[in-house]
Amino acid sequence: MKGIAFGIVFLLTIVAAAVSAFAADPTLTLIDEKVVNEGELLAFTIISSAADSASAETPVTFKMCKALSIADTACTLSVPNAAGFSEITVGTTTANITNATKTTAQFNWTPDFTQAGAYFIRVSANDGDSSDAKNFKITVNDVPPLLTVTNLKLGDSKTERSNPRATDEKDRNKNLTGTVTLTNKGGETIKNIKFSKITGTGKYANAFANQNSFGVTLPATVAELLPGASVDATVTLRVPENLDAVDSTLKAAAFNVAQLIFTATKADGTAIAPITSAVTMQARNNLQIKTSTIQFNGKSEKLSNGKTVDTIKPGMSITVELEVENKFKDDDEVSIEDIEITALSTGDDKDLDVDENENIDDLGPEDTETIQLEFTVEDDARKGREPLEITLEGIDENGAIYGEKWEVDLDIEREDHEISVQSTSLSSETISCQEATELTVQIKNTGRNKEDDVFLRVFSPEIANYQSNLEIGTLDENDENTQRFAIPVPESLVPGSYRVTIETYYDVGKKSDTDAEIIKKEACVKPQEPAKPQEPSVPDVVVVPTPPTTVTQPTTPTTTTTQQPPITGAVTATPEKESFLDSSAFMALLILGYVVVLGGGALALIKLLRK
Repeated sequence: MKGIAFGIVFLLTIVAAAVSAFAADPTLTLIDEKVVNEGELLAFTIISSAADSASAETPVTFKMCKALSIADTACTLSVPNAAGFSEITVGTTTANITNATKTTAQFNWTPDFTQAGAYFIRVSANDGDSSDAKNFKITVNDVPPLLTVTNLKLGDSKTERSNPRATDEKDRNKNLTGTVTLTNKGGETIKNIKFSKITGTGKYANAFANQNSFGVTLPATVAELLPGASVDATVTLRVPENLDAVDSTLKAAAFNVAQLIFTATKADGTAIAPITSAVTMQARNNLQIKTSTIQFNGKSEKLSNGKTVDTIKPGMSITVELEVENKFKDDDEVSIEDIEITALSTGDDKDLDVDENENIDDLGPEDTETIQLEFTVEDDARKGREPLEITLEGIDENGAIYGEKWEVDLDIEREDHEISVQSTSLSSETISCQEATELTVQIKNTGRNKEDDVFLRVFSPEIANYQSNLEIGTLDENDENTQRFAIPVPESLVPGSYRVTIETYYDVGKKSDTDAEIIKKEACVKPQEPAKPQEPSVPDVVVVPTPPTTVTQPTTPTTTTTQQPPITGAVTATPEKESFLDSSAFMALLILGYVVVLGGGALALIKLLRK
């Protein structure tokens, strides 16, 4: 039995040793084919199983060599350097294995711009008494000559445009200068780098047709550009007179006005693809809002971009007043036309529904004009901030677009309980002899709750201690109610101004809103009755007998003259020679004769009566 037991133990020892020997062989994970571009780093991790056992302290040693094919096993593995890393030379560059741990290592290689092609690498993992090796393929892609160029931005928000209308000649052409950088990012030397042409874009297509509108120069010393090298080109361009100031959102912006095109060749003279540089320009915005106010509820506040306006309530009438300015100088002689100003609510819920606009046909240089945009906040507008967008846009005589956009918030206040006085009016605001006037009051539930026991109180202690408390009853949210009150104004009331106060209440005694009207009392002046006309008195009539008169007729014909009413206005007539009978002297003598005759007759009559 002892022999049998010894045999079993011996057999188990042999099996354990065999299993241990099998487990100690390191095993490399299969490495797939790798692909890299010339000039780029290729880096990946190599993985092996543990050496001897999972708890062994001895790390695996990684080595490699350059193989001739995927199946070549004859290449000589490199010897690790002092740091324990393996290195090999591949053409003109070096590949290595670094950061080795017990079971992993990292492969690193950067092929240069001459190493396009296929390469095979053999990697070995060795624990001292056994090893495993794998071959893998690396494909290096050819990177052709690559010339790049930076884009060019010219000008800023203060840049003046060229202006053919300007009084001063120096202002008719404005130029800007900048640089673009050309870089060889390829693997070959680039030669014959040249500026080819400039093409205007969009509305600026013809802005650079004149050769005097631009200039692009490269250093004369640049005959070729080596891989990785750069060179600067100097660019001078005229600022177009129709250069816009704002984009479609009315934000100040730079605009793509042109493209610069460059050409070059490979070292052997073969042309490479042309490259372009986008040119953008920015210039001054000459149409702006100079000042602005917002008016509501009897007050006025300054308005600006980004401002929040508080204490706005449903039903309020709002006026936005804007002073618009053309910032061109008088010498520029440029007007801005077709100016449109809008106020537009932009909230998602559209609790504020505003879409108002005004227009200015023409605004001369350095001129300003004030416009007003009016709207009313909806009665059912909810509590919270509502965005309002104010925009200004116009185009000048050269075709440049200007403008501005302001974004403000209206903070709408809506109380839980609020019975608002919407409007008040008097049938007669000035009273003299009449003894009453009618007051009309409109109220509304502008709160967020239904209100019971709503009361309306109207009073004026100074006017005969007048007071009226009217029960309205129930008002649902947004319900309105209109009432009329006869306000007595006694004739004896002293002339002056008298306040009539209007107050609203809910839940019987909870005061909500107050308003007032002013009655002006004037003295009562009654017209006097006209005097009765007096009956005319009949005078005593004395009959005086007319004495006979003897009239001696002149031998010449008698002319009878009829007196006409006076003629107003000047009459121009051709003078004629007047006869004595038609003259004023003859008429005077004739009248004097009548007087003498009548006087003589009267004296004779008096003498007879005395007798």
